[in-house]
Formats: sequence, structure tokens, C-alpha cells
Amino acid sequence: MILTLFVYNLVLALIIIILAVPLYKEKIRVNRWYGVRLLKSYESEQIWHRINKLWAKRAFLWASLYILADIIIYVISVLLTPQNELIFILLFSLLPVMIAAMLFIAAIIVSSKIA
Repeated sequence: MILTLFVYNLVLALIIIILAVPLYKEKIRVNRWYGVRLLKSYESEQIWHRINKLWAKRAFLWASLYILADIIIYVISVLLTPQNELIFILLFSLLPVMIAAMLFIAAIIVSSKIA
């Protein structure tokens, strides 16, 4: 069970990185489906690219920290006895919620800094 959650979280972090690459390289034009879609982002193409590039930088950082936390939790869970397995299952389960919240907050912060 713990190995499954470890792999799931690792794949999720890699998907975030893969989705952030085109935004960082400014390959995605203004649209309603992909990118940081806040009111500020739709003001101009230039603002769209600036907001999404800054968000992508934060997404790389958070996804990297997410991978690191995933590895640390997995290694610790393997070293400890199965009696503590429930604690680590809860930690693994909370990681996706935490990364989603951090990326949403990053989007709001980035859009507020763009003038």
C-alpha cells in the first residue's frame, strides 16, 4: 500500500513538472483551459505569459519539494515497523492536497505581483 502511494505521488509531481514546462517556455497562448486563469491573466498576452512563467517556476519548486518529501516519507516508512503504517498512509494521502493548495496560493501571489 505504501509503495503504491509513493509511486502515485511521484507520478503526480512529475505531471505537474511536465505541465509547467510549456507555460515556462511561453508556448501556451491565452485560453480558458490551460494555465493560470485568473482575471489578471486575461488582461493581455504579455501579462498571461509573465504570470504563467512565474507560476511555472513555483510549480517546479513545489513539485521538487513534493518529490523530496515523498522520498523521505517512503524511506522512513520502510525503516519503521508495520505498526506505524497507518501514519505514513495518512502522510502520503495528505501530500497531494498540500501541493494543490500551495500551487493555488502561488497562482494568486504571482498574479498579485504582476502590475
